[in-house]
Amino acid sequence: MNYHILKKGINVTLADSLLYKLKLFLSDLAIEYPFFIEWLEKVFQELMFTDQRFIILCSSNNIFDIKGVSILKKTDNERKICTLRVDKPYKHQGIGSYLLRKSIEILEDAYPLITVSGIHMKEFAPFLKKHGFVLKDKIKSLYRRGSYEYFFNVPYQHKYVLISIKPEYASAILERRKQVEFRKRVFSDTVERAFVYSSSPVKRVLGSFAIRHIEKGTPNSIWDMYSKCGCISKNKYDDYFQNHDVAFGIEISKFDSYIHPLDPLSIDSKFRAPQSFCYIDNVEFIKFLYAHYDE
Repeated sequence: MNYHILKKGINVTLADSLLYKLKLFLSDLAIEYPFFIEWLEKVFQELMFTDQRFIILCSSNNIFDIKGVSILKKTDNERKICTLRVDKPYKHQGIGSYLLRKSIEILEDAYPLITVSGIHMKEFAPFLKKHGFVLKDKIKSLYRRGSYEYFFNVPYQHKYVLISIKPEYASAILERRKQVEFRKRVFSDTVERAFVYSSSPVKRVLGSFAIRHIEKGTPNSIWDMYSKCGCISKNKYDDYFQNHDVAFGIEISKFDSYIHPLDPLSIDSKFRAPQSFCYIDNVEFIKFLYAHYDE
């Protein structure tokens, strides 16, 4: 077997040919992961022009006769084995172990992130555990609704939330008057963007905002800091935080609104509005939310 490392500077013609071959080699993943082919094409674009992507190929006869592959992402914030596959007739011959060791060497991280779909856990879990990988997390409906994705070495980091807000306050955010959202509890500090769901009777997503900062304090201290930009009366504020010692002020950086507010049921017939907030992890739902900014 021969091993090849593809990286920045690869010949464009060679890259196009290998992309075609990998689409065939990894065709089953297009069924398991929405937008997989689109993602693979993006990987090759990044591979040719940045230092953030590497592909290790195991080939027989020539480079196009692919028997195994490892696709890597290497940035300051993430070291990840995105795809690790060995052709079925060539399994149990040490190819997977070599690809894993070489991936760790290139990523310069003994415990990089790798995720495994529930469909392949029985096959991958013993292999990864044998090499010291530790199961850290599992997320439901990340790629396929109802299916789990398992995270090894690095826990999953939520990036998006859907916040349920009463119409009067959601409208104030839409009109850019309300610059902070008050909450009794908040989401993970890894969240980067919050989508605003205007609750009954509106029941629509109005847009989203980037989270500048989340301030934690007592209800009194948070009121003193944000009362002038919170668009809520002192009486209603006190009622909301009654019997609570901790309050949070979520600073709104920039609100991007939809021309036509979105009905979540149009993408997910089982959608149920959160009482406070819920994480948005499903890639199809996230793509749906971003795509409608262009309409």
